[in-house]
Amino acid sequence: MEYQYGLINHALSLLVRREFGDDMWQMIKDKLEMSSDDSYFIQRKVYQDDITFDLVNATSEVLGIEVNDLLETFGRFFVEFCEELGYKRILEVMGRNLYEFINNLDSLHDHLATIYSGMQAPSFRCRYNTDTDTITLHYYSVRPNLEYIVVGIIKEVAEKVHHIKVNMEVVKSRQHQSDDIQFLIYPQNPNSSRNMRVVCPQRSFFDGATGTITTANKASTNKAETLSNSDVTIISRYQGQQVKPLGNQNFISPTTFCQAFPFHVLFDRQLIIQQVGHVIERMIPAYRLDGLKMDNVFKIMRPVIDFDFDSILSHINTVFVLSMKPPCPSFLEEYLQGSDVRFKGQMIYLEENNLMLYHCSVSISSLEELRHHGLYLCDIPRYDASRSVILRSDHFRNEYQIMLQLEALNDRLANTYQELQKEKDLTGELLYSVMPPLVAKQLRIGHKASPSKHKMASVMFARISTLHDITNDIEPTKLIALLNDIYITFDRIVDRQGDEFYKVETLGDKYMVASGIPRYRSTHAENILKVAIEMMEALQKRESDGLYAMLSIGIHSGEIVAGIIGEKLPRFSIFGDTVNIASRALTTGIPGVINITETTFRCLNQPKYFENKYLVSCVGPIPMKGRSTPLICYFVSHQVSSPSSISHNHSNGCPPSLNS
Repeated sequence: MEYQYGLINHALSLLVRREFGDDMWQMIKDKLEMSSDDSYFIQRKVYQDDITFDLVNATSEVLGIEVNDLLETFGRFFVEFCEELGYKRILEVMGRNLYEFINNLDSLHDHLATIYSGMQAPSFRCRYNTDTDTITLHYYSVRPNLEYIVVGIIKEVAEKVHHIKVNMEVVKSRQHQSDDIQFLIYPQNPNSSRNMRVVCPQRSFFDGATGTITTANKASTNKAETLSNSDVTIISRYQGQQVKPLGNQNFISPTTFCQAFPFHVLFDRQLIIQQVGHVIERMIPAYRLDGLKMDNVFKIMRPVIDFDFDSILSHINTVFVLSMKPPCPSFLEEYLQGSDVRFKGQMIYLEENNLMLYHCSVSISSLEELRHHGLYLCDIPRYDASRSVILRSDHFRNEYQIMLQLEALNDRLANTYQELQKEKDLTGELLYSVMPPLVAKQLRIGHKASPSKHKMASVMFARISTLHDITNDIEPTKLIALLNDIYITFDRIVDRQGDEFYKVETLGDKYMVASGIPRYRSTHAENILKVAIEMMEALQKRESDGLYAMLSIGIHSGEIVAGIIGEKLPRFSIFGDTVNIASRALTTGIPGVINITETTFRCLNQPKYFENKYLVSCVGPIPMKGRSTPLICYFVSHQVSSPSSISHNHSNGCPPSLNS
């Protein structure tokens, strides 16, 4: 089973959250059944490849995007993500053009391997096609089905760094795990000479892309060939100046050379080792050197090519990373068991004797690793920068552990912040549900909501009059569900009215609403009567469901005081004589009609308001509890005819225009 660092997973989660929102990312996590502890990815933590594949498939399904399109989009985003991590300058100096950039990707991955130990990065090798001004990219990876990430990365780098738009096509798919995938890269505007200069590698004297010698270099080569073998002259390419002849005398013996360059291997066309540096010689006992071949001792990690002389020669300008392996199961076990020794260097072709020189350094990053492989600090050349890396390994390891912990804490903090933001949003929703919007907004930004006095507003009380009769014939759970459904319908009617309406509270079977607070409207009485009519109609429609319930409503208008009461469970409440009279109007009314006081009636635009709309009847002065004088009230009905009981309550105290 393959593993990889959480860099890809973390970047993909960022892409989803930034481009599609946190809700989409939550849906993806739910689909993957990610626990709260694993709801985020740490960049330097190692995850199984299956997690990445599942993440890609789940993201594709939730977002409704094809996998290849998603991976290409992610590849483009990954370039931006790398820039945020501080790699922008590295991307800008990796090559003068796209061809050189791709050829140096392996070097960048080798550098990243010093940070992400054990990273299994893909390998890239490209060939420039001079006849078509295109590039053939060979892509090698141990992970299948992620190649379209490369498409997005190359296109984004081409546009952002090299200012050229390119197309990419898959011209060869992978049949086996060790196979490569080949892409054809070509400019979108093939007729532009500028595009050709940008895509085409800048070649002078020796064309590294095609392995051919240009005309200018051939002239220099012919000139050099006219000199005798014993008196070779070095010719300056730029000034044509001759340097003092060196002759053919050997100034350094093989023994001294092996001491001066402890990490080198010299081999012939048959890959038979001819000479090794003294450190590698110690790692490979001398009695084994006789006829020992390179591919018995080493394995080419980068570039991904066949281990033969011609393949190495065709990639002579590439950095080679080799790992040492024991020629037989018992060989070098004391050095190599549990880990492999890696070397990084370059291949140098010795044309005079048709040999290949691999000049390298050992890739070791800690004192423990150095000792594990049987090496010592004195084995590392003084000019080799890896000495400083090894000496600082303990400090770097501590810094790395701290960095890893900080990254984990940072991710947890980001996750906690998101959870806190969700809770804050939920708290805001709850606040807006129990407070008028204007008051809730003040409280959310930290301001205090001062009590307010309203000279004129309307208050309504509503009650299901036949509730006591219903409770005897229905189960308690069904009753609660029924009341909840009815009151949710009432809430929706009120919410549609805007910020001049506020549902004060629900107490048992009573429902209390105020109009004209906290924002005053001159039509407060008309609006609250309209709401009362809608509530009546909504309850009447339930008769088809087998519910025979009638609503009693009382409305009064006048002066009220409003403010927040309480600290632990604060409520926005209203007070005043207007509230008491509205409550008495409810209790003195009859089921199925709306009882409004004379004050509310005078606030309406009557008689025009009632014309051809509602049936209104005056019910003369009505005694009310707590009041010394009776009040004139009006019954408003949305029905075609008023209930028969209304006519019996008519009083001579009513205005003549409204008497029967």
